[in-house]
Amino acid sequence: MIGRIILLFAVSSLLYSCSVFKPAHSNKAENFDQFYKRFHTDSLFQMSRITFPLEGLPSFAEEAQFTGERFRWQRDDWEQHLLINYDAFPDLSQNLVKEQGQVKESINMGNGFGLERHFALEEGKWFLVFYVGINRIN
Repeated sequence: MIGRIILLFAVSSLLYSCSVFKPAHSNKAENFDQFYKRFHTDSLFQMSRITFPLEGLPSFAEEAQFTGERFRWQRDDWEQHLLINYDAFPDLSQNLVKEQGQVKESINMGNGFGLERHFALEEGKWFLVFYVGINRIN
């Protein structure tokens, strides 16, 4: 009898450790607004949510420079993006276009320049997937 209890305990432990009895992970996606705030206030979190090399363009780039090749941001060249206080900079305006699994952000500086970021939902978590630094807006 004790042998069966031990065997039952051992099998239950094995099945539990193999995730058979663990609840399935929620398919609930991370809240974008919470992600966005943390992304801009926590440097380690920000770096963990960018897959380098990151496609985009550097600031003050001439598109002709990159004809036939794509610019990619590298981890070593990355500068932390901080949360912008739009009340302190009234000329700045933000436009967020939220689509299924993707958010496109453009920030207009009010002087003919702006920047662009694209975020994508990957396995329930948001990541920065594209970034164009400060450049002239066409």
